[in-house]
Amino acid sequence: MYRIGELAEKVGVSPPTLRYYERIGLVRSSARSPSGYRLYDSSAEARLQFIARAKRLGLSLNEIRDLVEIWRGGNCSTTRAHLRHLVVHKIAEVRDQVEDLATFGHQLETVYDRIAEEVASQACDGGCDCVPELPHTAKITLTDELQLIQTSECSCGGACGTAGCSCGCNCCADNKA
Repeated sequence: MYRIGELAEKVGVSPPTLRYYERIGLVRSSARSPSGYRLYDSSAEARLQFIARAKRLGLSLNEIRDLVEIWRGGNCSTTRAHLRHLVVHKIAEVRDQVEDLATFGHQLETVYDRIAEEVASQACDGGCDCVPELPHTAKITLTDELQLIQTSECSCGGACGTAGCSCGCNCCADNKA
């Protein structure tokens, strides 16, 4: 049995984080010591390690809560199937973010070039717009070499999101059942 500080240190979270996880139902203390300290067993340690791994994958606490409920049933294959579904959607989210960042980077490069041209030509006489507008540019899409894995397991390509998905793809429909 571990006291809260011991378990938190062993797993690499802070005691307030562990208390928060307990408050939202992600983990439970096994008992209380005679002096009132929360006590946790090895199953709480395993669950916290599971939660930490899921967080490193970028899953939200709500997604982790769903996984913990499935994992609690002891069926690893069901947990992995659900996790695979979540991961394919995370891949799509990351791809969208990369495309958005690449597009924004291109816009910033254009602004930088405009500023450099004005400085070189000394075109700014004090009355000009010192901060140019961000230009409109077409969204940059990932090239094939950046597409690490196919999201073909999900007919929506993973782009539908996980909360309240209504895209109608098989994996999302199966996930709702």
